[in-house]
Amino acid sequence: MIEQKEDIVNLSNIINLAKEELEHAYESMKNDVTPKLTKYLGELIEKATNGKYKNVKFSDENGLTVELENGEYVNCSRLSIGTIEQMYLDLRLSILKEISKETMPIILDEPFAYSDDNRLENILEYISKNYTENQVIIFTCTEREKQALEKLGIQYNLVELMWLSLNYWKNFNFEI
Repeated sequence: MIEQKEDIVNLSNIINLAKEELEHAYESMKNDVTPKLTKYLGELIEKATNGKYKNVKFSDENGLTVELENGEYVNCSRLSIGTIEQMYLDLRLSILKEISKETMPIILDEPFAYSDDNRLENILEYISKNYTENQVIIFTCTEREKQALEKLGIQYNLVELMWLSLNYWKNFNFEI
């Protein structure tokens, strides 16, 4: 009985210590990392939307909000699916810039599916100018990215992948 009580007290102390450390980490992130992330995020969304959306703020009460051209802030959940997808891409690029000092590859799978041509060109231009040290790989099933890169004069390497159905491969006998 005494051993069980000691185990419970020790477990309680461990839980309280973990809770304190998590609260400290959260406060540190909120004060040090979040302002930088929202700054990068604001710059990216402003560039992608030609200034339609500007500054981005995050708060515990309102979550993620973005400034409109008229200076009002709106919760990101009220934006179009295309703008939300754009902000998601921008957030990932902002995180990459903030948390890693290494030059990491950027792999994007259909990131512009909901972007209009203007936003597509804006973000491709931004990526080409601001992530020159990164290898950027874009997977897409359309020609839009290729056309935008050519229009903007951005150098790229095109690799076409072909997907073959399982039925195609059943025609071959493979022996191991």
